[in-house]
Amino acid sequence: MSRVKQLVVIMVHSSILPSATPCAPMIEEIYYGMNYSRTQPCLQNHGDRYRLLKYDVSRNELLVRRHNAIPGMFFMYARGKLLFADLVFNGYSNAKKDFLKQVHKCSKLADESKFLPPDFKFKKGASNWAQADTQVREVLALQFGKVSGWIAPRLTPHTTRKDLEEIRSSH
Repeated sequence: MSRVKQLVVIMVHSSILPSATPCAPMIEEIYYGMNYSRTQPCLQNHGDRYRLLKYDVSRNELLVRRHNAIPGMFFMYARGKLLFADLVFNGYSNAKKDFLKQVHKCSKLADESKFLPPDFKFKKGASNWAQADTQVREVLALQFGKVSGWIAPRLTPHTTRKDLEEIRSSH
């Protein structure tokens, strides 16, 4: 089994509706932190665990046609195969800590060759967070077999850590 050298992380956004990608500043902070002292980031990032890409669906609709992507979604690929598609990281939030945990999980999934199906698509019309959240739960069942028990709370772009703590304490 060969180890994956680098993941490709794609942040889907829309230049027409930038507010649909609430964690764009956090991703840009990570990107600038990774490439701070590099003169040629594209050439010098071959040793990094992941490569960050920003994808504008208002200019190119490939991901919309392929996966029914909406702004705010993230896709993670390894060896050209899809590992992850969701609006939140690690099942919890859009925080940097959860992003880094998701990258780590996807690296392990890639090493174990646990990819999503090649024809994976969110259902047509998944134009809001609630619909996408439901579909992501279905994806987890596809990727890991039958998922039993509590996975994660229903999320919105405005879910806070305090909201999560309240939900956790009620379970």
